[in-house]
Formats: sequence, structure tokens, C-alpha cells
Amino acid sequence: MKRVPTVLLFLVNAALMAQISPNQGNVYYSLKYQPGDWITISTMRYATSVASSYRMAYVGTSGGVFRYDLNKKKIYYPLTTSNGLLDNDVRLVAVDPQNEFLWVATKQGLQYYSTLSERFSTARYVQIGVGIDEEILSIGFSGGKVWLQTTKGYLLSQSNSSMSFFREDAPIDAGIRWFGKEGLIRTAWPGIAIDHETGFFLDAACMSIVDQEFRKAKITYYAYDYLGGLWIATDGAGIWRAAPVSLIAEPLVYGLAMEDVSAISIDGLTMWIGGNLDSPLFRNYRRAVAGITHWNQEVDRFDWYDSGFRSGIKADYVTEILPDSEWIWIGTHEGLMRKSRTADYWSLYGQSSGLYHPRVYCLTTDSINLYIGTQSGLNKVFWSGNDYIVARIELPALFNVSVYKMLYNQGKLWMTTNQGIFSLDLSNQILRQFNALGYEVRTGSLLNQEIRGVCEDNDFIYFASSRGVVRYGKADQQWISIPLNLDYLSPGVNDADGDEDNVWIATNRGALRLIKATNKWIYYSTNDGLGGERVRSVLVDDDYVWFGTQHGLTQFHWGAEHLKD
Repeated sequence: MKRVPTVLLFLVNAALMAQISPNQGNVYYSLKYQPGDWITISTMRYATSVASSYRMAYVGTSGGVFRYDLNKKKIYYPLTTSNGLLDNDVRLVAVDPQNEFLWVATKQGLQYYSTLSERFSTARYVQIGVGIDEEILSIGFSGGKVWLQTTKGYLLSQSNSSMSFFREDAPIDAGIRWFGKEGLIRTAWPGIAIDHETGFFLDAACMSIVDQEFRKAKITYYAYDYLGGLWIATDGAGIWRAAPVSLIAEPLVYGLAMEDVSAISIDGLTMWIGGNLDSPLFRNYRRAVAGITHWNQEVDRFDWYDSGFRSGIKADYVTEILPDSEWIWIGTHEGLMRKSRTADYWSLYGQSSGLYHPRVYCLTTDSINLYIGTQSGLNKVFWSGNDYIVARIELPALFNVSVYKMLYNQGKLWMTTNQGIFSLDLSNQILRQFNALGYEVRTGSLLNQEIRGVCEDNDFIYFASSRGVVRYGKADQQWISIPLNLDYLSPGVNDADGDEDNVWIATNRGALRLIKATNKWIYYSTNDGLGGERVRSVLVDDDYVWFGTQHGLTQFHWGAEHLKD
């Protein structure tokens, strides 16, 4: 786990000091972490290389290292930046047969991982003599030495636990066990088959696996494990394994459908995860596929529902997911989708269905109606006869207002928008407007204040924006500012969630946690274990908290005993 020194910064908003005790508003940095405190799961459908020992099979992917126990037939959480990888863009994996160290070449450097210590040893490429215009193609092992084959020749390590490499023209030892380019199978492509029930078929001529939308995923690497199973890495269709005797290949669907996580929702023992294909991260993937992930945590099973003409799914940018007893409601930039719980049936409501705007930002319910916040106003969905009806809530002050987040409480609908905070009394349709600091203004005022974070506990509702954090008392209806240096919020706030003890805030540069009992703030970044710097969504789950980042879904066990004050 990467660490930074513990630092106490006395960063307090001076304008608010008169209201608080002197120790409030302080911001603290990283704590004492242990392996497993932070776990990141990203997309593993873009795979690059395969390596195996007598116990484990490893696959390098764009989302870290996939790990599979061959004896227990069990998938372990992937190795990612949350575990100490330099970056998740894994180009090559290799296993030293002498000590079973896992060697990993990523975009930024070379590392080896000890399964005993669960720690990485790391070297940047410049430290081992690999130039910026050079790439490691193969890693080999022989006689206690580690060989690196690059685009410019060979490098030799003095021992298999050292990062001291010396360049040589060609390998001397003919008994080198190679992984990577030199480890490719030289015989003809084995005659494997794919069951069409998987939704894929094999195009052997093009060395690709093709989905039902006829999108081709190139086979990037394949290798046998010691049991005779054939592991296949693809660029888009994930990881496959063909059984030794039948040679029927099946996908090992694991990880997320999309890397940039923009929406997460807990549904009993399962999770729904949506992503953002508009992210610059995917500009290099011409065949990038948008999709929604359903993760059954009880059995650790992932299902991808990919966008496509045949599936009827449009999920290029998912903003919120709200399950109810019958449906999974999904807000997207192309409208409101719903999926049946009992069938793979999807339907889409757009502007022609009554939405003010097809760009849906948020969803909430009062147990009777579903409320929809769009880019241009507020809608609701209700059951009428044999179908759902999308209706417009015609409040002039909300016309052309972007409703980002909503919270229903005690008959009122609280909305964070690009024009401050609104509260709507649903019984009498009275609408009130507040600015980012909680001061009431004339309803319909143009404030140009974006607020995207809202959550609640038993006593208060909390609002977070780049202008500050405020809370509203449910009983006394009073607003109080919570001190925090605005430098932590100025990159932009995306989401907030909390419980009775903490408030968590997702920003474009890490995450913040307010410990309510002590008014103590803690700041978390990729140095702690976040999968990505930009945190789009946050969701509290008892002693765990989930972060949706631009590099995957991160779980943080904040309630671990060794992390308690």
C-alpha cells in the first residue's frame, strides 16, 4: 500500500472561526493501512498477457492483474493501484518458477509481488535502464536470474530479487522460461469451440471473439496452465479459459463493464454499477463498449449488460441507479431506462415520453412516485392503468434548471441544482430557494451556484459544493456552516453520502470524510488507495464505503479496528 507521511494541516476558514471551537476544521492525511483495507475493481475486459504457476493463473489487463487459484477454482480480488501497482495499465505478467514471485510490467515501470508479504517491490523504467522509447516485450527466468527482452535487446538481472539490470546483446542460457512475446505458443492455434449461449462466437481467421452486436475483440495472448487449460486474453471480450479435454472456451466474467464509474447502488446483496463512456480515458479504445454491471457479492458473480441495438440498452453515461421491488430504474444522458427484475427486458423514456430533457441527473422516490431530475427541470413517474406515465412538474422557478441530486425527507423534496438549493413541499407545492450557504433567496433567483452533494442523518441534511459545506437542522430549521478550507472543495464536488457518524464527500481531487463527533476532517487520495483521483460517486455501506472513480470502483474498510481513533 502506498503511503504518505501523516501530516496535520491547520487549515481553517477564518470567517467561520467565531462559531466553532479552535480545534474544528483541521484536515488530516493518511492513516496506518493494512493489505485489504483498500480494494479497487475496474474493467478487465481489455486483457494483454497471461502467466501461471502451479497454483495461480494471472492475466494482465487494463484494470490491473486478474488472479485465479487453479486448485481452489477461486477468483481473488485483482491487484491494482490500491494494492501498490504503479498503474493499472498492465502490459505483461510473468511468474518466477523458483519463488513464485509475480513480475508485472505496467505503463510506468517494473514490479514484482510477493504472495507472502503481499507487497510490491518497484522500479521505474529509468532506474533499470529502459528508455522512454523502449518497451519490455518478454520476461524470462533461469538459474536465479531474471531476463528482460525489450525492443532494443536484452537486460539481465543479477538475481531474482534484485532490480539491478545490466544490458546484454542476447541471452546466454538456453533454458530460459519465457513469458510475453518469447513465451507465445509456437504451434498452430488449438481447435477450441465456444458455446453460442455465451452470446459470442469465434472468428478463428481474424483471431477474434465476436459478440452479438458483431463487435470483434482481438485475441491478444493465450497460454496453457499446468492443468492443460488454455487461457485466452482478448481486447474487449475479457478473459476466457478452454477446458483441457473438451476445448470448449468459457468467459470468466469478472470486474466492471466500464472503467470510469459514475453511479453505484446497493440492492440487497448485489450492486449495480454504471459508467461514463464520454470520459477521455476511452478515446484510445475505438471498440470501447458501454454497459451496466450487476455484481452479486454473495457468489462473487459479475454480469455485464452492454449497450447495443439488439439489447435495447443505452448506457454511455449512467448518472444514477435506483432499484425498487419490481424494476431497476437507471438515469442516463439519453433518458430514463428501466429493467425488469425477472427478465432481461429494458425500456427507455426520452423527451418524447414527457421528460423535460433526455439528460437525467438524479432519481429519488417518496414510495409512491419516482422523481426525476433533468437538465431542464423536474419530472415524476407514476403508475396509471397498465403502464407508467412520465409527467412534468410545472414550477416556473425550475424551468431550465439542472437538478443534480435529490433527497426526500418528511414530505419535502430537497434538490441541489445549478441555481442553489431548492425545497419542494409536496403537499402544497410550495417551493423555496437557498444559496450555497443556506441563505434563503427569492424563488427563481439566478445564482449560478452548482451544488452536487446532499445526504442526511437523523437530525440534519448536509449540502456540499465548491463554496462550502452546510447543514440544515430538521427540527429547528437552522443552517450552520461547517468549517473546511475551500482548497479541498475548489476542484469540484460530485457527490456526498453519510450515516450517523460520518459525512463523505466525493470531489474531483480525492475524497473527504467528516467525523461528526470531533468535527475532524480526513482527506483521502490515490496515495491512500483510491482507484482514481476523480471521485464521481460515494456510497456508505456500514463499516465500508464505496467510491466510484475514473479508474474503477474502490472499497475502503474505514471501520477496521486498526483505523479507529
